Amino acid sequence: MNKILAFNWKMNPENKEKVLELLTNVQIALNQVSTNEIIILAPDIYLGLIDNFKQEKSIYFDLGVQDISSQEKGAYTGQISASMVESMNYIYTLIGHSETRIYQKYTLEDISLKFGLSLQYNLNPIICLGYQEDKTIQEIDYDLLKQELIFIFEKNKSLINNQRIIIAYEPIWAIGTGVTPNANIIETVTIYIKRVLVEILGISLAQKIEILYGGSVNSSNIKNFKYIQELDGFLIGGASVIPEEIPKLTQEISDI
Repeated sequence: MNKILAFNWKMNPENKEKVLELLTNVQIALNQVSTNEIIILAPDIYLGLIDNFKQEKSIYFDLGVQDISSQEKGAYTGQISASMVESMNYIYTLIGHSETRIYQKYTLEDISLKFGLSLQYNLNPIICLGYQEDKTIQEIDYDLLKQELIFIFEKNKSLINNQRIIIAYEPIWAIGTGVTPNANIIETVTIYIKRVLVEILGISLAQKIEILYGGSVNSSNIKNFKYIQELDGFLIGGASVIPEEIPKLTQEISDI
């Protein structure tokens, strides 16, 4: 059973030399374990550089952006639209990461609009759930998860066709802290999300949606979660910009 590794580089690395170092380690990882699926969500300015590397080295991984605008076009300096991403053949977009909710003040309405635009423009959205206003509480707010799923999917379900849709469960208190929930909790949350999706979308659409876990995942602790059957992979932040971590991560999940 293959698992997805989605690497969210955030605002990293700091220069193109370090981008190439990371990509060299992605190449090593894929040469070692060719069955793993890697999606890189990179800063926009590096996308062309990464594309060139892929072609020169004849390696395959998917590439996407870390966010899209909630607007289709217009005077929105510093933002990129779903149509721009589609036209450049970058097929994935991250939506609703907690850091965008904190620093850009994105609301659930913004996230729903972004999701709808990603579907309209044939992008594969990776929607982040798990944001709570009080990030010190290490409890799962199931009511909040259900409300978010209903708000995001109910409004946009008529747009769902054959796109790949991924949900990344990332409890905010686990992001960058080194603290992770135990495997039983992650499995329970994953099953709960899938059950709510069935209620909203029906079983045929819901069963196509994949679920990732994210939040302080690295090569040391991924072994604790890799056997969760309901889990389709991982959204990885900090560890994904440490060159030596990349082959270790792919190696860890290769024996499932």
